[in-house]
Amino acid sequence: MSAYLYEIFNLRGNQRKLDLYLVLANKNILKTELFIYNSVINILMVTKTQLLVFYEVCQGNDRLSKILENIKMNKTHISEMIGILIREKLITKNKQKLSVSEYPFALKLQKLLVNKNLIEILSNSGIKILTTALDKKTITEIATETGLKEITIKKFIRKAQGSSIFIKENKKYIVNNFVWPDLIDFLKEYKSFQDNYDYRVPVGSTIYFKNEKEIVFSTKEKLDDATLTSFSSFKDYNLLIYTLENFYYLPKKQITKLEILAHTLAIVEKTKEFRDKMYLALFYYKYKDEFKDINHEILDNLDKIFSGEKIERYPPLKEIKEKARVYDIKM
Repeated sequence: MSAYLYEIFNLRGNQRKLDLYLVLANKNILKTELFIYNSVINILMVTKTQLLVFYEVCQGNDRLSKILENIKMNKTHISEMIGILIREKLITKNKQKLSVSEYPFALKLQKLLVNKNLIEILSNSGIKILTTALDKKTITEIATETGLKEITIKKFIRKAQGSSIFIKENKKYIVNNFVWPDLIDFLKEYKSFQDNYDYRVPVGSTIYFKNEKEIVFSTKEKLDDATLTSFSSFKDYNLLIYTLENFYYLPKKQITKLEILAHTLAIVEKTKEFRDKMYLALFYYKYKDEFKDINHEILDNLDKIFSGEKIERYPPLKEIKEKARVYDIKM
């Protein structure tokens, strides 16, 4: 079962029950590892070593041999870091010579790293935390959006205090625009890039969720190396829906109805389309008994609609029932 499920779902009941469920469902994953790959915000983490290599390229050290003179690490490891930076469009390679890419976010990061001390701030979960704090948020809200523990957020804020990176107002934190306008420009540009690019999917795909291990996306292309999910997989449950794009999940594997529901919620959260909510409602209602222990705002709103309430920007019960009859779903 996907680690993503635990990010968008909250099992009803106490925290002990939730922790137990996480461990039982992920017998091969240490419990602490579950938090590493959870992320509402689609920002992949950049390690300190990767930023150090990027810094060296910014300094004009355009070959592996020159970088190794300043970073005393294993050659194979540094080569791997270079490969990741190329893959993530931070640097380019032409005839064995490395250079900063022309992507705006890479050029903005190059400008920032004139101050090498920022590497400590930006590495690992730093960019993710800072991007989340582009708007005022409490520590709890930052933890929720990043999937990180609150203690991790607190440690990061303490580390960043000496650089005046945050402004604190009424227990809420926001990146300091007066001191760090260039940092804010970079974070916005990088988030925009990450929202729309991933080396694992075809160019032009729409990305709904991603982390280091998983990605949910749609594309007009037909792929053999990815798993159909969400609206594209509803046909396997007697809900044939015609869509302009195909919806996929990676890595390729057999997925459960619960995972399909999770992926569909991620899609609906981004599109907010009336039609998407309609078909989500049908799938959710059809297998409602199997999803009874799941709590999510969109599902809670659908439950209210099923009980006769009207919710703004959601399909009304009458229309859901009319569509349900088309698919022989008794409501």
